[in-house]
Amino acid sequence: MERALILISAPVGFGKSTLLSDWLASSAIPAAWLSLEPQDNEPARFLSYLLAALQTYDPHLGTIRQTLHHQPPSMETILTVLINDLLTRKATAQEHFVFVLDNYQVITNECIHQALSFLLEHLPPHMHLVLATREDPPLQLA
Repeated sequence: MERALILISAPVGFGKSTLLSDWLASSAIPAAWLSLEPQDNEPARFLSYLLAALQTYDPHLGTIRQTLHHQPPSMETILTVLINDLLTRKATAQEHFVFVLDNYQVITNECIHQALSFLLEHLPPHMHLVLATREDPPLQLA
């Protein structure tokens, strides 16, 4: 895998989730999966679920999640800590890792789009983000 982002965009019923599920089941690449719902447009909820999904890959990443329940830091701060955590925790393993965000079309909050763009810009080289969506996301992908 060479790319940081894999975008799968197709109308409802075209098998995006099935394709991804089959691909991950037949590969040896570790993965985390987050199926999004319209309620996930609230930034704190989105980040909490994002961190919980990533914790299935590395349980130590959940330590940041505790800060969301006290005095919530900015999304950029949390993502910076998360990116640094991913870099340091998996630096020696160098194993590729896939993080799937399914149903991304339900996310309409610009703050979340900006946070995801920030994450993509700083993604560790061994991590790959997969977006499954019914419409192209409003992310700056250039």
